[in-house]
Amino acid sequence: MKYGSLLSACVIMLLVGCQNKKMETFNSPLATVIKLNAAETLMDFEEAKKYQDINKIYSKYAENNKVTPEDIWKEKITFFYNLAKDKKFTNQWEYFDYDISERIGNTDAEVIFKSKDPGASLLVITYKLELRQSNWTVTDIVYEKK
Repeated sequence: MKYGSLLSACVIMLLVGCQNKKMETFNSPLATVIKLNAAETLMDFEEAKKYQDINKIYSKYAENNKVTPEDIWKEKITFFYNLAKDKKFTNQWEYFDYDISERIGNTDAEVIFKSKDPGASLLVITYKLELRQSNWTVTDIVYEKK
């Protein structure tokens, strides 16, 4: 009888604890990069902003104060969007052309796209991410060219 009461109390505590515990789910770094690429491909600027720190990524390209990092980013996305209108190019990611790896730390991560084509002009794209308020955010993009 004593063990039955103890077991019942443990089960009740476990059930109450599970109900109060909030399940926190967040995207993996790779899912964040894919969502960023998809939003940029569709030129959905507001959605794309959710997955990246534009100032941190694009401020290195702002040589003078006349152009903001956000302006640089929008110009880049618009250029690729317009380029994709030509039949020779596409603005869709062809993920199957890359070997994809992911390195995840406690508060930082990297997603690496390595071209399967050794003759490609763009060999590696590395996305660096930080964990901010339970969400991964792209903080840098490094392009390794031939």
